[in-house]
Amino acid sequence: MQPTREQILSEPAGPRLDVWVAEARGWTTHGPEQQYHDATGRPTRYFLAPNRANVCAGDAEHYRPSTDIAAAWGLVEELDRPHTRIIREAGKCGVAFCGLDGGNQILGIGDTTADAICRAYLLAKLSA
Repeated sequence: MQPTREQILSEPAGPRLDVWVAEARGWTTHGPEQQYHDATGRPTRYFLAPNRANVCAGDAEHYRPSTDIAAAWGLVEELDRPHTRIIREAGKCGVAFCGLDGGNQILGIGDTTADAICRAYLLAKLSA
């Protein structure tokens, strides 16, 4: 499912946002049922990355870019934009991906830097 701009901006950080990011990266659902449960019984979805590595999205022990800054920073590196700006103000974080001239700015706003990076990444993919 490709989320709308409104959904991207309103969805809280967590499993659903993580799944949207995995799907936007081109990862495909792995397995016939497309939904599994982890050892604690929590529902989770597994993805097959382009390098054929199994990745789990939505499980706190695996891929969670909306709450894990290391995973989120991988999205910044993947987009390879000349400029990335991170702004913190009034308890919120903004991340802007910009072109060389500062144009083509895509802004994601979230409660944390990781959350904002995910939103900016999804908005960049949506506008591509």
